[in-house]
Amino acid sequence: MRLGKYRLTPHTLNSLYHRHVRPIWDPRLRENSDWQNRFLILTNNFCNLSCYSCSAQCNKPMGSTPFRETKYVTPIANIDKFLKLIEGFRPDHWLRVSGGESTLCGPEYLQELSELAHSYKRNVSLLTNGARIKDCDPHWFDFIHLDEHIVNEKQIYEAARYFKEVGFSRFQILTTKVHRDLELQRTGHVSPGLNCEEWMRAISLYQDTVYPCCVLPFLDGWNGNHKIRESCKASEFTIDNPDLVQYINHWKTTVQPNLVYACSLQCWKRGPNIVYHPVSGE
Repeated sequence: MRLGKYRLTPHTLNSLYHRHVRPIWDPRLRENSDWQNRFLILTNNFCNLSCYSCSAQCNKPMGSTPFRETKYVTPIANIDKFLKLIEGFRPDHWLRVSGGESTLCGPEYLQELSELAHSYKRNVSLLTNGARIKDCDPHWFDFIHLDEHIVNEKQIYEAARYFKEVGFSRFQILTTKVHRDLELQRTGHVSPGLNCEEWMRAISLYQDTVYPCCVLPFLDGWNGNHKIRESCKASEFTIDNPDLVQYINHWKTTVQPNLVYACSLQCWKRGPNIVYHPVSGE
């Protein structure tokens, strides 16, 4: 059975509900503004789960992808340096904390990260599969996304009960199928290349490198020929660039063509009929 362009299956209906229906009545979703326009901090590259659809490829052995060269936790000092560089820039943008699985970094790390973000007047949210969320005080965060991957359903709902016990209501239960359902995802209208309107909406930090899109840190693992991190560094998207904000504002002239090309090929929102047009210099 089909509804317009959607084939109706149980998880497609669930995806449509969470994306289009639930935000109408759930005030927690209306209050949370970090989903599209945000800065993303990738705290680590390891996870307690091994989901086959993992975009970070945490289901693969450590050392098998560039993102997972060796077990790594992004130092708080790097995050501080990044926040200092973007201080006052896009003040309405939230700071999203993700991984890997961030709760595996330990409660002390997450508390310090949250306090640091708030010191820069940033709202901060956490995306977690609930692994060690009970070790944390949820009130450290302005919002928490509980990411259900089916295999962790029990711990997600235990986390939700824990939040209610401690009086924390600013959370949302997500289902990974919302993000992985290509039948839904490929219906977007993103223009690839230098015309992409999604670039710089979810600027991401991992290690000392700043990525112009939330998926770019993982692309090398999907196709090792792209050399994403090297291209970001060559574009001077790093926390060592004191003019980082200016480079972000003028990214069409500062970015390496290889970076645009790699992103255009793999974009999750790219429609099925979009043809990539190479930019000058490729």
